[in-house]
Amino acid sequence: MNPFIFGRVVDTRHYCDRNSLEDSIEGRLMSGQHMYLSGPRRVGKTSAIEHVRATRFKKNSFRVDLMAVKTPAEAATWFIEAWLNFEKKSRSFSRAIDFLSALNIDFTLLGQRIKIDTPGKIDQLSLEKILTRLDTKPKKGSPPFLIFFDEFQALLDLNQRDRYDFLGQLRKSIQHLKHVRIIYAGSVRHAMHEIFQHPDSPFYNSADHLEVGPIDPPERFRSFLTRKFKKGGRSVVKEIWELIETITHRNPSDMQRLCSAIWETTDADAIIDAESVEQGLERVFDHQIGANQTILEDCTALQKRVLIGIAYHGGESPTSRRFLLKINHTSSSAVIKALEAHIKRGTLRKEGRAYHFNNPFLREWLVRYH
Repeated sequence: MNPFIFGRVVDTRHYCDRNSLEDSIEGRLMSGQHMYLSGPRRVGKTSAIEHVRATRFKKNSFRVDLMAVKTPAEAATWFIEAWLNFEKKSRSFSRAIDFLSALNIDFTLLGQRIKIDTPGKIDQLSLEKILTRLDTKPKKGSPPFLIFFDEFQALLDLNQRDRYDFLGQLRKSIQHLKHVRIIYAGSVRHAMHEIFQHPDSPFYNSADHLEVGPIDPPERFRSFLTRKFKKGGRSVVKEIWELIETITHRNPSDMQRLCSAIWETTDADAIIDAESVEQGLERVFDHQIGANQTILEDCTALQKRVLIGIAYHGGESPTSRRFLLKINHTSSSAVIKALEAHIKRGTLRKEGRAYHFNNPFLREWLVRYH
């Protein structure tokens, strides 16, 4: 079977240890500090935190996934459902049911899942009472309780009034906790910074920041992937790693995706070399050809020109005179609007003054075929 996994949270069996990152997360949380992690999508933030939860906090934690949340009631509901699913695995589940009933919140058991039936009855007081229930001093030698809010920046997608009302309520419920630690993660860096670094935000300076990048040192992940190839009898030419890392910008999930495609296009006992990488890359292109063509079809002529220009020349200074000459355009303001459109679509992301492809394989496809 293909041993390479990408695009989802991996369990301990498929996880590449990131000891420095894990130690930093644990150390700050154990010292009493709440944290927020930011970094590009697919860089492994959630997998790293889940590994810390499983190995270092064990059963004293749960995760609330806020991706695509649409309303404050939905966010509160997902929080309570995550808490109840945690309680369901413990001996205190019956007491949790009684506690929830006292708050006049009804729920339904759906197999292994729990669904809140009365989201309209959830208010700030309900959240405060649940958090207070969790805020007990841990036994000697045990870690504090940990709550993990994933894709926390999604709360900024709520309408403006709801956004700050809910963030204010949540912050008020959290700020007096003594024994509970909170960790937030998000893949939209500027949105996470807006929540935690903007003076008008209820969460201003309420959590320590940790940036998550590629797995370091690079040799650690190279060895991890090499062992996976060896499971199928495939040997690896060391020189390919620099090529793969250049294509993927060392994003762990993208590296696994390319390795997965290489696995699919090679036989057992094959020697993985530069030609194998190109074959794997073509397989990735085949898989996403429809999506790539749709992106270009949805672009204006200038947006397409800007996108291809960044693929060829890089996105460090796409409004400079030099870049404008290369794409044969004269208006930097029009280019800025084109860049904003690509960010809104999710094709590009901005880091500092530079623009990067969220999907490195789109960039490679544009360079080769456009």
